[in-house]
Amino acid sequence: MKSRKEEIEAEIKRLQRELSRIEADQLRCNHDWCEPFEERMTEPIYETRWQGVDCYPELVGYKQVPCWSRVCKKCGKKETTQEFGEIVVQTKMGPKF
Repeated sequence: MKSRKEEIEAEIKRLQRELSRIEADQLRCNHDWCEPFEERMTEPIYETRWQGVDCYPELVGYKQVPCWSRVCKKCGKKETTQEFGEIVVQTKMGPKF
């Protein structure tokens, strides 16, 4: 009988093999993208804190950042832009992937 640790390690290996297979499928796919859609991504907010002469970043919260995304209809790969959604809508240029 397997221990709980051995069961979890076996499950991790199985999931890693499955992830490798999915990534390989996505590399070979000739993508058929759906229409881009706007969504909000969560981004961390850091502030610089001082302790004596040393400074370090400290997480103080999160903010919602608008961006564009698209999903392949065949393999499910998702791409997300790094630009803000409002800027793209105002300039009528469309998202850059």
